[in-house]
Amino acid sequence: SMQSWALSDDGTLKRGGTCLGPNGDASKPGLKEAPCMSFRNSGGARFSKVGARQPIERELYIKAQQDHPEVFALLNKQLKADDAHSGVPGRCLEAGRRCYTLTFADGTGKRCLDNEGNLATNKDDCGFFLYENQAFKRAEDEHCLDTWSDMDPETWGFYECHGGDNQKFKNTGGSTYCTLVEIKDPQCFNIEERKKSR
Repeated sequence: SMQSWALSDDGTLKRGGTCLGPNGDASKPGLKEAPCMSFRNSGGARFSKVGARQPIERELYIKAQQDHPEVFALLNKQLKADDAHSGVPGRCLEAGRRCYTLTFADGTGKRCLDNEGNLATNKDDCGFFLYENQAFKRAEDEHCLDTWSDMDPETWGFYECHGGDNQKFKNTGGSTYCTLVEIKDPQCFNIEERKKSR
C-alpha cells in the first residue's frame, strides 16, 4: 500500500520509491519525503526501530474478528482476492507481458535490484522489470536499466530508453543476463518471473 512506510534492512524508511530523510535546512531542521537516491550525497537517511505498538484500531478489529468470525468471512475472502494484485504494476498484468525480479549475479543470490536502481537485501524491495528489445524496463514507467557507463558493476540507474549498448543485456545461459558493454567485472543478473503478487 502506498500509505504504509517500511523500515528496510539498510535502515531506510521507504514508501514505494521514496524515502524519509533530513530536509537539509539547518535553520529549520525537519524531515522530508524524496527519492531515496537524493539522500545519498548527504550521507543517507538511516533509522532504527526502538519500539513498536499496535494501534487501538487494529486491536479492536482483531477482537471483532475473533468475536464474530462469520461477519468477516466474506470480507476476508474479498480482501485476499484484492491482495493478489496489490503492488503489481499494471504493465505486469497485461496479456503477453511478463515481469521479472533481477537478482545480482555475485554468487550470493541475496541482492536484488529495487525500483531506484539500488541493490536491496530485503526481497520485499525487489522491483518489477520487463525484458523487451534486449533491455530491462522498470515496469512502472518503462524507463530502461542503464549501466551509468562507469566502471562500478554495482551502480545502476534508469533513463529514457535510447537503444544504446549501455542499456542492452544478453542472455549468457539459463536465466542469466549480462550487460552488452563489458568492463573488468561482469555486470549480470539472474532473472526470475514475478508472480502476480508480492
